[in-house]
Amino acid sequence: MEKKEVKLISHEVVSSDTFRISYAKFSEGNNKKDNIRWSLNSFFYPVEISKEDSYKLLSFIIDETRRQAKEGESVVDSLIKVDKLLPDFGFAKVPFGSFSRPNELFIVEGNKNSFTHSKDYKKYFDWYKENISSEEASDIFTKMKFKESYQVKKLMRK
Repeated sequence: MEKKEVKLISHEVVSSDTFRISYAKFSEGNNKKDNIRWSLNSFFYPVEISKEDSYKLLSFIIDETRRQAKEGESVVDSLIKVDKLLPDFGFAKVPFGSFSRPNELFIVEGNKNSFTHSKDYKKYFDWYKENISSEEASDIFTKMKFKESYQVKKLMRK
């Protein structure tokens, strides 16, 4: 019997000036101990660009970091790199201890049907943008009038 792909449905987004990227991987069986749920630090959306442009830039950063990953590097390892890179791209880290209810930007892998039954699903919305070119990411970054670091140039292959 062929397995049907589950389509995730966007839910209402919390109005927030902060976000955090969360990775969720659900195993195929009922073994919940094999499930992974991991979140980055919380960051402020840059005020110089729209949230839509922020999502495009984040999608580009994640895709390029994954593309440049060493063979065998896990998604979590790549996301740790993303967490360290975000300040270079103008995303300010929310200070520890600050109360902020961030938007959860989920990256979901594995059994999406299990994700739809999790408590996190009600926070899910479709933020990720596919196939953002380095030119488009560079144009967005230019709007921010932020100095390009070595890390930015390296990721954008300049």
